[in-house]
Amino acid sequence: PRFIKYKKYYQRLTKHTIDKLSQVFFYLENKDSKKFLSVIGHSLDTSDEDVITVLFDMFDVVFIYYYDDSALDKYVKNLTRIFTAKQLSKMTLSSKIVFRQLPVNEYIKDLKSNHNNL
Repeated sequence: PRFIKYKKYYQRLTKHTIDKLSQVFFYLENKDSKKFLSVIGHSLDTSDEDVITVLFDMFDVVFIYYYDDSALDKYVKNLTRIFTAKQLSKMTLSSKIVFRQLPVNEYIKDLKSNHNNL
C-alpha cells in the first residue's frame, strides 16, 4: 500500500487517463466492421496488463510488429506472463494474435553491414 502511487493502474485512475481510454473503448465497441489493432513499439509488459487484456479482448485481430528475433522473444515472454502459454498458443493458432516482422529498410541494412565491416 505504501508504494501504490507508483503503480500504473493507480496513476491511470488518479490522473484520469483511464477515463479517456474508456471513451476510446466505447467508440471502438460501437463499430460494425471487424476490428484490427496494430501494436508497434510497445513493450507489452505486465505493468500494462490491465489495459492490454481489455484491448486485446476488444479487437478481432491483434497484429504485433517486431523488429528482430530478440524483440519477438521479449513479446512472447511478456504475453505469456499476461496470458497463459495455453491461451497465447490458442490466440496465435486462431489468428487472434498475429506476429509480423517489420520490414527492414535497405538503408538500415547498409548501415549495419558497414558497421560490422569496421
